[in-house]
Amino acid sequence: MEVISDTLQIILENEEFINKIETQIKYIAKDNIIDKNDIPALMVLISDCYNNINQFHISYEDIPDLMNELITYLLNKHNLIKEDNKEEVFNMIENCIKLIMFQPKVKNKCIKLYNKYKCW
Repeated sequence: MEVISDTLQIILENEEFINKIETQIKYIAKDNIIDKNDIPALMVLISDCYNNINQFHISYEDIPDLMNELITYLLNKHNLIKEDNKEEVFNMIENCIKLIMFQPKVKNKCIKLYNKYKCW
């Protein structure tokens, strides 16, 4: 049995969220392997996780670890992480999380600049 954090346990108890995520995982799993062709679907999956995790009082620095834990847990649950491409999958997940985490920073900075200068 896999040990998971208390926060992840709370997230997994949200049936509406899990149902939405399960649909995305089934789409990713249709060919029974995760590869570079699944990156857009992984981005959507991770974005949804990010939006759901933001409901909790978690520091910005802790969000990537929790998202990684959540995605890895869900993909393992569906036996989608195979031993022969495990490193590739973990790298894809990590890079997708970095991209998702970067996006809000850019958006927030743009909003701050817009509000400061009102030049657009």
